[in-house]
Amino acid sequence: MDFESLPMELLEEILAYLCFESLKAASLVCRRWYQASEKLIIRYGQLLITDAAAKRLDEIRNFERSYQALHYIVNDWSNLQVIPAECIRRFPKIQNLQLDRYFIEEIYKFYNTYRFWIEQCESFKVMLAMNQSSSPIANPENYELSFPNLKTLQWQGTSYERSQRSVTITAPNLESVCIDAMLNWSVDVRIPSCDRIKFIRCWLRQEPIYSMLVGNIFNVETLIMYIDDGNFSKRFLLSMQQLRYLKLQLKNAINILQYVQMMQCDNLKVLSITNKVPDTGRGTLYMATIFNCFRNLETLELGGIDLIVNGAIQDTRLKFLKLYDVSCPSKVFSMNIPHLEVLSVPENILCKLKLDECKQLKELYVVLESSNSKETLERTVIPFVMGHNNLKKLSISSSKHQISSIEDNVDFKDLGLEHLELRYLDVSIVFLQKLAKWELLKVSIYLNYNHYLIIPFSF
Repeated sequence: MDFESLPMELLEEILAYLCFESLKAASLVCRRWYQASEKLIIRYGQLLITDAAAKRLDEIRNFERSYQALHYIVNDWSNLQVIPAECIRRFPKIQNLQLDRYFIEEIYKFYNTYRFWIEQCESFKVMLAMNQSSSPIANPENYELSFPNLKTLQWQGTSYERSQRSVTITAPNLESVCIDAMLNWSVDVRIPSCDRIKFIRCWLRQEPIYSMLVGNIFNVETLIMYIDDGNFSKRFLLSMQQLRYLKLQLKNAINILQYVQMMQCDNLKVLSITNKVPDTGRGTLYMATIFNCFRNLETLELGGIDLIVNGAIQDTRLKFLKLYDVSCPSKVFSMNIPHLEVLSVPENILCKLKLDECKQLKELYVVLESSNSKETLERTVIPFVMGHNNLKKLSISSSKHQISSIEDNVDFKDLGLEHLELRYLDVSIVFLQKLAKWELLKVSIYLNYNHYLIIPFSF
């Protein structure tokens, strides 16, 4: 079928798969493609409004496309009274609004002045200004915003030197929330209507999450949290019975790990817990308990914590397992994970690990922890690879603490791999010449975090 003869509805669906920049280029191919891409561009294309727009209002009036996503970066409040009025006339329908570098008082003014227009928004993003307002409004200090159609909220806070402020955002149809409170801020966000929220991403320092999301959060499916201290509610975490994706990055993992092991959530597919300061507050996680709590887990990523093998580890669904900066006192432990496809572990775990009935493993990522890798490769890595015939890719990397070297005399025979990846390792030409004898092997060499070299088949 001729591409030009496709129905307009089908052409719109095809163009929807393009990224925004490619979509803009495609819209210039012909008038028909322009028409097919129009709805997507005005909905997802974001028009940037700055102070300069105050002197170029004619350009706003003459825009051919009726954009529905606006991004305001206006430093002069007087301009903010001129530009929005023109935007409202030209763009009466708005779905996405972003305000950058504003004080909460200015946002409140802006909202009250153009409330009839702003309340249409399905997406609202705010990045508060970083400095103290020159003329703050003393009252009211508790602000209320209402968005009947809002589905996505992104709020990045800041600090105030004077009295504390708070903002209550009423959005009964809210589905996605992103709140950044990593600064010493004192603009507290309150969201009382949480019944439809499915996605939460928060950066917390001092403000507890349960004081922000004060409504029912039973329907949350994705929770991503970056927490600087142990200020975390057990009730908040245990109430999420519909979770499918849980990612926690912590500075103190002791208390939160206890809460995680109390959960019973059969819907959870992805669990990622990272202690960003592994020297303190590591916390302990019992492996068998985790698999018993989350019976349908498919991805497990753990870093900077202590692992305890407290029983038989059996899981029929896990496909991806990544462990890093972890310790385990057991000398040897076995795991029955028949559907595991990707394994990423440091050498101190690999030498203890025995995988039973693991015939689908395709990729192995190993982090070397010693400066001399000969013994690790010959006694641990190579025997492990030879014991799993379906392995297609082997990645060997140095620890972030030191650069490891691969000696020339390592007995690195052809293991039947398709892809060998060497990351941040000290390797010689002699060793690379040995690899050249392998059949149909692609070798990727990462010299550092910014440069890498891909060598297919031969040298």
